Amino acid sequence: MAHDIVFADALVVDGTGAPGFRASVGVTDGRIAEITDRAPAANRVVDAAGLVLAPGFIDMHSHSDLRLLAEPDHLAKVSQGVTLEVLGQDGLSYAPVNDEVLDLLRGQLAGWNDDPPGFDWNWRTVGEYLDRLDQGIAVNAAYLVPQGTVRMRHVGWDARPATPAELDGMRADVADAMAQGAVGLSSGLTYPPGMYADTEELVELCRVVAGLGGYYSPHHRSYGAGALDAYAEMVDVSRRSGVPLHLAHATMNFPLNAGRAGEMLALLDDAIDSGCDITLDTYPYLPGATYLSALLPSWAAEGGPSATMARLSDVDTRERIRVAMEELGSDGCYGVPIDWHWIEISGVRHPHNEHLVGHRIADSAARLGVAPIVLGHVANHRSTTRAGVTLAVYSQYTYDKEKRTALEMWAERVSGIVAPKSSADVVPIGRGVDGVAFDAGLALALASNADGTLSVVHEDTPAKFAVLENAATEPGARTLTLDPTTHLLYLPTAKFEPSPAPARGQPQTRPKPLEGSFKVLVVGR
Repeated sequence: MAHDIVFADALVVDGTGAPGFRASVGVTDGRIAEITDRAPAANRVVDAAGLVLAPGFIDMHSHSDLRLLAEPDHLAKVSQGVTLEVLGQDGLSYAPVNDEVLDLLRGQLAGWNDDPPGFDWNWRTVGEYLDRLDQGIAVNAAYLVPQGTVRMRHVGWDARPATPAELDGMRADVADAMAQGAVGLSSGLTYPPGMYADTEELVELCRVVAGLGGYYSPHHRSYGAGALDAYAEMVDVSRRSGVPLHLAHATMNFPLNAGRAGEMLALLDDAIDSGCDITLDTYPYLPGATYLSALLPSWAAEGGPSATMARLSDVDTRERIRVAMEELGSDGCYGVPIDWHWIEISGVRHPHNEHLVGHRIADSAARLGVAPIVLGHVANHRSTTRAGVTLAVYSQYTYDKEKRTALEMWAERVSGIVAPKSSADVVPIGRGVDGVAFDAGLALALASNADGTLSVVHEDTPAKFAVLENAATEPGARTLTLDPTTHLLYLPTAKFEPSPAPARGQPQTRPKPLEGSFKVLVVGR
């Protein structure tokens, strides 16, 4: 009987670690039915000669929580070959919520996720949110229970330990969310209110997750000053709770940590040798990004957005906040004093703030004749709780070839260790179709220098692609074939090196694109 679709004469890289092999892959009823070296009959044949056919790429740390619903074709990720995204990251997302918490989150996360006008917020539980996703999106999705959201429901924005009753409520929320389809727990321990949880509270919630077969993915308390202590705390949580630990965007940032990646990796190796189940993801960008108010010290954010704005409006308290941020180093910025020449506004939601986009805060403040801390307050205040001011931190990540190489090798090694635990990333007969076909040689030729480092690929050359909608009958299963005659992958935005900070009052030059900054590990987030 003829298959529905055959991918003919592909180089199959099946995710097991075995060498690639030439084969044709037959798909019937949305499942891989045959892997063969002959040419099986099919109703549709995709000529995959010269292409690599592989499991779809997994984005382990995605903030597409709303974008997937607002734009379900999701071209930004599909055109990179991503077929699975893990949502609910950094301890803050939109389920489980009540009306009050949802309203607060819409304001807090507008800088990450926007707050789309006319959007239908018709869910409150994790199960209801996943049901919305199941109505039809172009990729598969998994969801982590956001610990900060859960804490907001039960403790609010108070900077204190949870009471026994509040902890019981949080445990119940996590258990309910896992039962409704969540795969684990996330934390954002530099974001309020999740950052107010102590280690004991995290251990208790992770015990629930471990008992239900999930994993813990924290954005831990610091990637700057005290970063090693922050990693050690997460290892302690994993060891005491028994939960598998996946460290999100695992890096050692800022100049004070230059060359210290080996210490972090030794810490993790020791933990693995003692029986902990630990993996990590890392990324190669030099700038980081978040919402502007995340840089505030935790005490300034206690009580929620209204309390924060009141503190910023008080001259004496604002000066105390300035000292914490610019001179001492606030916990919101990883204990590192802020130089406002680092910070560029990359997006706003309110038209009155549009003149700030593309400019460093120091430059805009000088142009307007105000202190940077005042400019930040005004930018957030103009649109009340829906400011949605997004920033890029250009000097947060200093490129360190030795550090990057060490992290890449460790991630690759650990990935090889854990791969046999799951068949989710392999291509066996009988599995639902969830793969990507691409021309690896052309992709590398377009993206790489002679030394194997990545060159800038401009944003205006997206991949051409075709989603084979009839290749899958299972909800969310997708197969992606990329056109070998064009740029095959929509690679990340051009990598930048920070420009030297100008003298005060002088214009800031735009950062220069790097000719080569990192190796492509898989095919490039």
